[in-house]
Formats: sequence, C-alpha cells, structure tokens
Amino acid sequence: QAIEMIPYCKGFDAILENKATKNLAMDLKSLAPNGRIAIVGAKESVTIDPRFLIRTEGYITGVKMSDISRTQWKEYTEAITSGMVDGWVKPVIAREYSMEEIQLAHEHLMQKHGHHGKLILKIL
Repeated sequence: QAIEMIPYCKGFDAILENKATKNLAMDLKSLAPNGRIAIVGAKESVTIDPRFLIRTEGYITGVKMSDISRTQWKEYTEAITSGMVDGWVKPVIAREYSMEEIQLAHEHLMQKHGHHGKLILKIL
C-alpha cells in the first residue's frame, strides 16, 4: 500500500521480510526490477506467483541468523547502522512506547492485524 502512495516509485530494491507467510505475495508485487527479498522469518509454508519474479527478474533468498558468528553479527550490525546513518536503510517505525506503556506495547505486538512497522520500547 505504501508503494502506491509514492509517485513514480519503481518498487523496492531490497526487502527484509520477517513474516513471509503473511507478506511475501505483497513483497513480490512491490519489488523493483532486479530487486531482492531476504526472508528471515516464516511460520508456515507459502505459495507464490512466479510471474512477479519473472516480470522484475527479482531474487528471493533465505537468511538463517542463528548460525552466524560474532564477527558476522558485528559486520551485519555495522552495515545496517551505516545504512541508517547514510539514509539508504529506512526502518518503518509504527510506534514508540515508554516503559510506563510496556503493557500497551505488548498488547500491540500480540494483535493479529498484520505488520506495519517496528514497535520501539524506549528504556532511557
């Protein structure tokens, strides 16, 4: 939906997907030419329409984070942080919560209404 609101947007070059079971079909429709989808989470199997991959000549890959070394974790963290500083990584933040709102944050997290951005808990 967000991509339809951006005039002249060609699609996303990269998508990090942590709910592939729910979102992969929309991810494929939102992919830019030669775009990539990295799946980091899925609860169940999912069926896709390969025509969207053919149209964009896109790529899908799986990412298993549980087996990476500390060195790799540090490299990935530094790359993402650098991307945020430089502006090419733009996380979507749905809402920020204070510690006093922790119960509300948990309720929001447990809602089954889909994923619309990160929920941030401010601990300072």
